[in-house]
Amino acid sequence: MIAAFYRAMAHRDATVEGIGADHLAWTCLSGAHRFVVRFGWIRSAIRRWSERATPGIYEYLLARTAFFDQRYARALDHGAEQIVLLGAGYDTRPRRIPPPDGVKVIELHCLNRAGLAEPAGLVFAPIDFNTQSIATVLREAGYDPGRKTLFLWEGVTYYLTGDAVDDVLRLVRENTRPETTIAFDYAITLSDENIDRIHGARAFTETWRKHHKGEPFRFFIDQGALPSFLSERGLDIVEHLDASEMESDYSTGDAGAPTGKVTGFFRLAVARSAAE
Repeated sequence: MIAAFYRAMAHRDATVEGIGADHLAWTCLSGAHRFVVRFGWIRSAIRRWSERATPGIYEYLLARTAFFDQRYARALDHGAEQIVLLGAGYDTRPRRIPPPDGVKVIELHCLNRAGLAEPAGLVFAPIDFNTQSIATVLREAGYDPGRKTLFLWEGVTYYLTGDAVDDVLRLVRENTRPETTIAFDYAITLSDENIDRIHGARAFTETWRKHHKGEPFRFFIDQGALPSFLSERGLDIVEHLDASEMESDYSTGDAGAPTGKVTGFFRLAVARSAAE
Protein backbone atom coordinates (compact mmCIF):
# COMPACT_ATOMS: atom_id res chain seq x y z
CA MET A 1 0.00 0.00 0.00
CA ILE A 2 2.84 2.41 0.81
CA ALA A 3 4.48 1.71 -2.54
CA ALA A 4 1.19 2.25 -4.39
CA PHE A 5 0.61 5.49 -2.46
CA TYR A 6 4.06 6.81 -3.39
CA ARG A 7 3.55 5.83 -7.05
CA ALA A 8 0.28 7.75 -7.04
CA MET A 9 2.01 10.75 -5.49
CA ALA A 10 4.74 10.66 -8.12
CA HIS A 11 2.15 10.58 -10.88
CA ARG A 12 0.35 13.62 -9.47
CA ASP A 13 3.61 15.56 -9.15
CA ALA A 14 5.21 14.58 -12.45
CA THR A 15 5.52 17.28 -15.10
CA VAL A 16 6.27 14.47 -17.53
CA GLU A 17 5.82 10.73 -16.99
CA GLY A 18 8.03 10.61 -13.92
CA ILE A 19 10.30 7.84 -12.75
CA GLY A 20 8.21 5.28 -10.91
CA ALA A 21 4.97 7.16 -11.59
CA ASP A 22 1.85 5.05 -12.09
CA HIS A 23 -1.38 6.55 -13.41
CA LEU A 24 -3.38 3.57 -12.11
CA ALA A 25 -1.87 3.38 -8.61
CA TRP A 26 -4.84 5.33 -7.22
CA THR A 27 -7.03 2.27 -7.89
CA CYS A 28 -5.17 0.46 -5.11
CA LEU A 29 -5.83 3.18 -2.53
CA SER A 30 -8.57 3.67 0.03
CA GLY A 31 -10.96 6.58 -0.34
CA ALA A 32 -9.08 8.54 2.30
CA HIS A 33 -5.74 8.00 0.57
CA ARG A 34 -7.21 8.98 -2.79
CA PHE A 35 -8.44 12.23 -1.24
CA VAL A 36 -5.12 13.03 0.44
CA VAL A 37 -3.01 12.41 -2.66
CA ARG A 38 -4.90 15.14 -4.56
CA PHE A 39 -3.26 18.01 -2.65
CA GLY A 40 0.27 19.12 -3.47
CA TRP A 41 0.98 20.61 -0.06
CA ILE A 42 0.01 17.31 1.61
CA ARG A 43 2.20 15.32 -0.79
CA SER A 44 5.13 17.61 0.02
CA ALA A 45 4.54 17.19 3.75
CA ILE A 46 4.41 13.40 3.37
CA ARG A 47 7.70 13.34 1.47
CA ARG A 48 9.33 15.45 4.19
CA TRP A 49 8.01 13.09 6.88
CA SER A 50 9.16 10.08 4.87
CA GLU A 51 12.66 11.49 4.55
CA ARG A 52 12.89 11.90 8.33
CA ALA A 53 11.31 8.58 9.30
CA THR A 54 12.51 6.35 6.44
CA PRO A 55 15.32 8.19 4.60
CA GLY A 56 15.46 7.33 0.92
CA ILE A 57 12.42 5.03 0.83
CA TYR A 58 10.38 7.32 -1.44
CA GLU A 59 13.29 7.33 -3.88
CA TYR A 60 13.83 3.58 -3.54
CA LEU A 61 10.21 2.62 -4.16
CA LEU A 62 9.98 4.76 -7.28
CA ALA A 63 13.33 3.49 -8.59
CA ARG A 64 12.17 -0.07 -7.89
CA THR A 65 8.94 0.52 -9.81
CA ALA A 66 10.85 1.93 -12.78
CA PHE A 67 13.30 -1.00 -12.74
CA PHE A 68 10.54 -3.61 -12.82
CA ASP A 69 8.55 -1.65 -15.41
CA GLN A 70 11.57 -1.71 -17.71
CA ARG A 71 12.21 -5.42 -17.25
CA TYR A 72 8.53 -6.21 -17.85
CA ALA A 73 8.38 -4.11 -21.05
CA ARG A 74 11.75 -5.46 -22.23
CA ALA A 75 10.61 -9.06 -21.73
CA LEU A 76 7.52 -8.44 -23.89
CA ASP A 77 9.67 -6.78 -26.56
CA HIS A 78 12.02 -9.78 -26.57
CA GLY A 79 9.39 -12.45 -27.02
CA ALA A 80 8.48 -13.56 -23.52
CA GLU A 81 5.67 -16.08 -23.73
CA GLN A 82 4.68 -15.98 -20.08
CA ILE A 83 5.07 -13.51 -17.20
CA VAL A 84 4.56 -14.47 -13.57
CA LEU A 85 4.00 -11.58 -11.16
CA LEU A 86 4.93 -12.67 -7.65
CA GLY A 87 3.41 -9.83 -5.65
CA ALA A 88 0.73 -8.68 -3.25
CA GLY A 89 -1.94 -7.60 -5.72
CA TYR A 90 -1.01 -3.93 -6.08
CA ASP A 91 0.65 -4.49 -9.45
CA THR A 92 -0.84 -2.42 -12.29
CA ARG A 93 1.63 -3.44 -15.00
CA PRO A 94 -0.66 -5.74 -17.02
CA ARG A 95 -3.07 -2.80 -17.30
CA ARG A 96 -0.47 -0.09 -17.94
CA ILE A 97 1.57 -2.29 -20.31
CA PRO A 98 -0.93 -4.83 -21.72
CA PRO A 99 0.64 -8.06 -22.99
CA PRO A 100 0.24 -8.91 -26.68
CA ASP A 101 -2.04 -11.69 -27.80
CA GLY A 102 -0.74 -15.12 -26.87
CA VAL A 103 1.25 -13.98 -23.82
CA LYS A 104 -0.06 -15.29 -20.52
CA VAL A 105 0.37 -13.16 -17.38
CA ILE A 106 -0.16 -14.94 -14.08
CA GLU A 107 -0.47 -12.64 -11.08
CA LEU A 108 0.01 -14.27 -7.68
CA HIS A 109 -1.59 -11.94 -5.22
CA CYS A 110 -3.23 -11.36 -1.87
CA LEU A 111 -5.57 -8.65 -3.13
CA ASN A 112 -7.60 -7.79 -6.20
CA ARG A 113 -8.91 -4.43 -7.35
CA ALA A 114 -12.41 -3.82 -8.65
CA GLY A 115 -13.53 -1.60 -11.49
CA LEU A 116 -10.71 -2.18 -13.99
CA ALA A 117 -11.01 -4.13 -17.21
CA GLU A 118 -8.62 -7.07 -17.14
CA PRO A 119 -6.39 -7.64 -20.17
CA ALA A 120 -6.84 -10.85 -22.12
CA GLY A 121 -4.43 -13.49 -20.90
CA LEU A 122 -4.31 -12.21 -17.29
CA VAL A 123 -4.89 -14.92 -14.68
CA PHE A 124 -5.11 -14.34 -10.92
CA ALA A 125 -3.81 -16.89 -8.44
CA PRO A 126 -4.06 -16.12 -4.70
CA ILE A 127 -1.15 -17.39 -2.58
CA ASP A 128 0.49 -17.24 0.82
CA PHE A 129 4.15 -17.79 -0.08
CA ASN A 130 5.05 -18.93 3.42
CA THR A 131 2.41 -21.66 3.69
CA GLN A 132 1.45 -22.75 0.16
CA SER A 133 3.41 -24.52 -2.56
CA ILE A 134 4.11 -22.04 -5.34
CA ALA A 135 4.55 -24.92 -7.81
CA THR A 136 1.07 -26.22 -7.02
CA VAL A 137 -0.57 -22.79 -7.18
CA LEU A 138 1.06 -21.95 -10.51
CA ARG A 139 0.28 -25.33 -12.03
CA GLU A 140 -3.40 -24.82 -11.17
CA ALA A 141 -3.22 -21.33 -12.74
CA GLY A 142 -1.94 -22.76 -16.01
CA TYR A 143 1.78 -22.06 -15.68
CA ASP A 144 3.81 -23.83 -18.38
CA PRO A 145 7.46 -24.56 -17.37
CA GLY A 146 8.34 -24.97 -21.05
CA ARG A 147 7.56 -21.38 -22.04
CA LYS A 148 10.03 -18.48 -22.04
CA THR A 149 9.10 -16.72 -18.81
CA LEU A 150 9.85 -13.60 -16.82
CA PHE A 151 9.23 -13.83 -13.08
CA LEU A 152 8.76 -10.42 -11.43
CA TRP A 153 9.26 -10.65 -7.68
CA GLU A 154 8.81 -7.12 -6.33
CA GLY A 155 8.72 -6.17 -2.66
CA VAL A 156 8.28 -9.72 -1.35
CA THR A 157 11.50 -11.55 -0.50
CA TYR A 158 12.23 -9.81 2.81
CA TYR A 159 8.91 -10.97 4.32
CA LEU A 160 9.48 -14.64 3.52
CA THR A 161 11.19 -17.55 5.17
CA GLY A 162 14.35 -18.92 3.60
CA ASP A 163 12.47 -22.05 2.53
CA ALA A 164 9.85 -19.97 0.71
CA VAL A 165 12.57 -18.06 -1.14
CA ASP A 166 14.22 -21.33 -2.15
CA ASP A 167 10.90 -22.68 -3.46
CA VAL A 168 10.54 -19.75 -5.85
CA LEU A 169 14.14 -19.94 -7.08
CA ARG A 170 13.80 -23.69 -7.61
CA LEU A 171 10.78 -23.04 -9.83
CA VAL A 172 12.81 -20.62 -11.94
CA ARG A 173 15.72 -23.04 -12.21
CA GLU A 174 13.43 -25.86 -13.30
CA ASN A 175 11.92 -23.88 -16.19
CA THR A 176 13.27 -25.57 -19.31
CA ARG A 177 13.82 -22.40 -21.35
CA PRO A 178 17.32 -20.96 -20.79
CA GLU A 179 16.08 -17.41 -21.55
CA THR A 180 13.79 -17.50 -18.51
CA THR A 181 14.74 -14.87 -15.92
CA ILE A 182 13.64 -13.62 -12.51
CA ALA A 183 13.81 -9.95 -11.50
CA PHE A 184 13.66 -9.35 -7.76
CA ASP A 185 14.68 -7.07 -4.94
CA TYR A 186 16.12 -8.00 -1.57
CA ALA A 187 17.56 -6.51 1.61
CA ILE A 188 21.13 -6.96 2.76
CA THR A 189 21.86 -8.14 6.29
CA LEU A 190 22.09 -5.35 8.87
CA SER A 191 24.20 -5.58 11.99
CA ASP A 192 25.52 -3.35 14.77
CA GLU A 193 28.70 -2.99 12.73
CA ASN A 194 27.14 -1.68 9.49
CA ILE A 195 23.72 -0.19 10.32
CA ASP A 196 25.00 3.33 10.90
CA ARG A 197 27.15 3.30 7.77
CA ILE A 198 24.23 2.53 5.45
CA HIS A 199 22.02 5.45 4.44
CA GLY A 200 18.63 5.32 6.12
CA ALA A 201 19.09 1.89 7.68
CA ARG A 202 18.71 2.70 11.36
CA ALA A 203 15.84 5.18 10.95
CA PHE A 204 14.00 2.77 8.65
CA THR A 205 14.33 -0.23 10.94
CA GLU A 206 13.21 1.77 13.99
CA THR A 207 10.20 3.22 12.14
CA TRP A 208 9.28 -0.17 10.66
CA ARG A 209 9.38 -1.95 14.01
CA LYS A 210 7.22 0.76 15.55
CA HIS A 211 4.54 0.95 12.88
CA HIS A 212 4.63 -2.46 11.13
CA LYS A 213 5.05 -5.04 13.88
CA GLY A 214 2.91 -7.49 11.95
CA GLU A 215 5.23 -7.40 8.92
CA PRO A 216 8.71 -8.25 10.21
CA PHE A 217 11.61 -8.58 7.80
CA ARG A 218 12.68 -12.25 7.84
CA PHE A 219 14.98 -12.77 4.89
CA PHE A 220 18.31 -11.07 4.14
CA ILE A 221 21.41 -11.78 2.05
CA ASP A 222 24.82 -10.69 3.28
CA GLN A 223 26.34 -7.81 1.35
CA GLY A 224 28.40 -9.16 -1.54
CA ALA A 225 27.04 -12.70 -1.12
CA LEU A 226 24.40 -12.71 -3.88
CA PRO A 227 26.60 -14.44 -6.51
CA SER A 228 27.37 -17.36 -4.20
CA PHE A 229 23.81 -17.46 -2.87
CA LEU A 230 22.41 -17.80 -6.40
CA SER A 231 25.15 -20.17 -7.56
CA GLU A 232 24.30 -22.58 -4.76
CA ARG A 233 20.75 -22.62 -6.16
CA GLY A 234 21.76 -23.13 -9.79
CA LEU A 235 21.33 -19.51 -10.90
CA ASP A 236 23.57 -16.78 -12.33
CA ILE A 237 23.35 -13.00 -11.97
CA VAL A 238 22.32 -11.07 -15.07
CA GLU A 239 21.99 -7.62 -13.45
CA HIS A 240 22.63 -6.26 -9.95
CA LEU A 241 22.07 -2.68 -8.76
CA ASP A 242 23.00 -1.14 -5.43
CA ALA A 243 21.69 2.16 -4.06
CA SER A 244 24.24 4.36 -5.84
CA GLU A 245 23.43 2.69 -9.18
CA MET A 246 19.71 3.21 -8.58
CA GLU A 247 20.38 6.89 -7.92
CA SER A 248 22.40 7.16 -11.12
CA ASP A 249 19.92 5.27 -13.29
CA TYR A 250 16.61 6.53 -11.93
CA SER A 251 17.08 10.04 -10.51
CA THR A 252 15.95 12.86 -12.79
CA GLY A 253 15.21 16.54 -12.56
CA ASP A 254 11.48 16.02 -13.00
CA ALA A 255 9.35 17.36 -10.15
CA GLY A 256 7.77 14.01 -9.49
CA ALA A 257 10.86 11.84 -9.77
CA PRO A 258 13.32 10.88 -7.04
CA THR A 259 16.28 13.22 -6.79
CA GLY A 260 17.82 12.29 -3.44
CA LYS A 261 19.69 9.37 -1.94
CA VAL A 262 18.15 5.90 -2.03
CA THR A 263 17.88 3.82 1.15
CA GLY A 264 21.13 1.91 1.19
CA PHE A 265 20.27 -1.64 2.18
CA PHE A 266 18.03 -2.70 -0.69
CA ARG A 267 19.26 -4.22 -3.94
CA LEU A 268 17.70 -4.93 -7.36
CA ALA A 269 18.71 -8.00 -9.36
CA VAL A 270 17.96 -10.21 -12.34
CA ALA A 271 19.01 -13.87 -12.48
CA ARG A 272 18.62 -16.89 -14.74
CA SER A 273 19.46 -20.58 -14.67
CA ALA A 274 23.18 -21.23 -14.68
CA ALA A 275 24.66 -22.46 -17.95
CA GLU A 276 25.28 -26.20 -17.95
